[in-house]
Amino acid sequence: MLRVLQALPVLHRRISLFAFFDEHMREVLSATLVALALKALSAGLNFGFNVLLARLLGAEGVGVYYLALTVTSVATLIGTMGLDNALLRYTAVNAEKQDWAKLAGVCRKSLLTAAALSTASAIVIISVAPWIAENVFQKNELVTPLQLMAFSIIPMTLLGLYSEMLRGLKKVIESLLVQGIGVPLIGAALLAVLAGRLGAQGAVIAYSLATLLVLLCANWFWRRATPELRGLDGTFDTQLLIKTSLPFFWVAFMNVLMASVDTITLGIWMDSQSVGIYSAAARTSALTSFFLASVNTILAPRFAALYERGDLSTLAAVARRAAAITVLCSAPLLLLFLINPTWVMELFGSSFTAGANALSILSLGQFVNALTGSVGYMLLMCGHEKSLRNTLIGAALLNVMLNVTLIPHYGIIGAAVAGATSNVWMNISCAVLVYRKLSIGMIPISKWSLFDGT
Repeated sequence: MLRVLQALPVLHRRISLFAFFDEHMREVLSATLVALALKALSAGLNFGFNVLLARLLGAEGVGVYYLALTVTSVATLIGTMGLDNALLRYTAVNAEKQDWAKLAGVCRKSLLTAAALSTASAIVIISVAPWIAENVFQKNELVTPLQLMAFSIIPMTLLGLYSEMLRGLKKVIESLLVQGIGVPLIGAALLAVLAGRLGAQGAVIAYSLATLLVLLCANWFWRRATPELRGLDGTFDTQLLIKTSLPFFWVAFMNVLMASVDTITLGIWMDSQSVGIYSAAARTSALTSFFLASVNTILAPRFAALYERGDLSTLAAVARRAAAITVLCSAPLLLLFLINPTWVMELFGSSFTAGANALSILSLGQFVNALTGSVGYMLLMCGHEKSLRNTLIGAALLNVMLNVTLIPHYGIIGAAVAGATSNVWMNISCAVLVYRKLSIGMIPISKWSLFDGT
């Protein structure tokens, strides 16, 4: 399978359209063919996993599962502490310079730090799970699934780091295999066996086991990709790593807050069934911007390398064209989710059709994400993570305020409106920041043609 996927980029030589692009954009597009194929597979696997989960557990069981996953996602963030994005930047830069000592040092320090922090986070979640279930969500059935899900915190934290390290080396296939494909693929197989017997607890066990198995694969991919690092401890400035990681941490924290506050607020005010229906709609709406995620996989390390060289004109051209292509590829899914959302939600089961309107609303917010392009990664990889952090803080506060205001009165529709509104505000604000900081207009209007080199 790896060989087949690695062969996909050569197809660009037979597609005359690629002749219109410069060398950098041809490289991005050819690599994106691979990323798109894998991201499409990842999106399909995740969608299939969610459908299987819904069919096996029903809306209430899905709600319990995703509440447990949401809480542990926050704990995983604590374990990561922004090291994943810092690793992406330093891996890309040091690999290009072939400074293997610095690369070995930053990777070793980051992995050890993340392992220690994620272990502490897992212990805390296991200890306070009864209190969270009873006092925050008023759902006693959440205790055991939450404790079991805590065992996935360590492997998920390290998986995130390995994925970014591989991406920094431009090992797109391996990065996507461990981050987007391995867990839903292995998890679905385990889910079919365990969820039917053990319900939500079985689903959580399946997920945790899948993360552990994929982590072993990620470690093998990394060792194979970096023979230069064998036996090399390396050195890296610890203070520089911390200084770089902390702004990334706050950016990631705001992103997780943006993605989680609706589920958490629904869990506080509504029943598990409502949480399950909304979670299915939210994860399905994310398909609208999955092509952007494919492009980001390629562009993030490229942004860092181009910015390091001071080649802002190429950086701007690549980013604009990628945004235009992303819009064209995202539009069909948006139309499907607007025209026939009930049919889509019915795939999860008849009780999930109550989330059809939420799917349409959330998809509009996701489409704006695609429309503005890779604005977040532009800011992160070009040294403006603090500006991005401040923007995300504003968007997160808006999201919390809207969720707390709307959910008690409008349920999942209120959550969808809150999520879509804050998502639109965040992406438009980031696009404005990119223009102010880098003088790059990201929204693909006619002024910036797909084939224009400026």
